[in-house]
Amino acid sequence: MAKNTRRSVKKRIGRSRKSRTAKKTAKKAAKKAAKKTAAKSSKPKPRNRSSTSGLPANGHGAQLMLPPANGVKVRMYRHGHGDCFLLAFSGSSGEPVYVLIDCGYKPGSNEDYGLANISTVINHIGASTGNRLDLVIVTHEHQDHVNGFGKAGSSDFDPIDMHEAWFA
Repeated sequence: MAKNTRRSVKKRIGRSRKSRTAKKTAKKAAKKAAKKTAAKSSKPKPRNRSSTSGLPANGHGAQLMLPPANGVKVRMYRHGHGDCFLLAFSGSSGEPVYVLIDCGYKPGSNEDYGLANISTVINHIGASTGNRLDLVIVTHEHQDHVNGFGKAGSSDFDPIDMHEAWFA
């Protein structure tokens, strides 16, 4: 009889271990599912901003970007997935020197977030520099770095006088 008792005790112990393991596995799965749901619901939501992201719609009304006496002033344009930096240095003659580094975007990447479109950014650059760029630097030929420049004759950059360009 002792042997039968042991077997039944072992079976009961085994079952309780299995049920505990199953419960733990179920809890872990529920936690993972909750995390996935939270991650999906925490997807970036459009911010409550004006559609121009603080820039005048046509770029007019922007003041001339003046450099500090020593050093550089840097402006980063945020217009979705893309890069665009405008730098202003004090030139040797006292005139500002304007350098633009890249100007691209991935189409549609600004819309969900209410950011300025590329035309608004380019018009603002023109107004901020008096329609003059002393140097344009293209760091590499990816869409999000160059497609804002467009084609000559049909680009928002057409009225902006570019003195020199460097391409990587």
